[in-house]
Amino acid sequence: MICLDTNIVYHFLSETELTSVSEKVIREAIIEGLAIPMIVYNELLYTTGAKIARIKYGVKGKYSFREAYSQIWIP
Repeated sequence: MICLDTNIVYHFLSETELTSVSEKVIREAIIEGLAIPMIVYNELLYTTGAKIARIKYGVKGKYSFREAYSQIWIP
């Protein structure tokens, strides 16, 4: 059984220079049996959310995220 890490799943979902490598690892893991720990899902949500916030709103850290969040969601 192969236990996948956040980096493998992230590069598979995002278009990066490591996407093809991560695809090969995931294909092999599916054949041999794979496990994805719950922490990987949590880390994946955080990293993709941070990337979207950085690209779309210029967020660079938790304080600028709070500022952007308050401007977007509070009328």
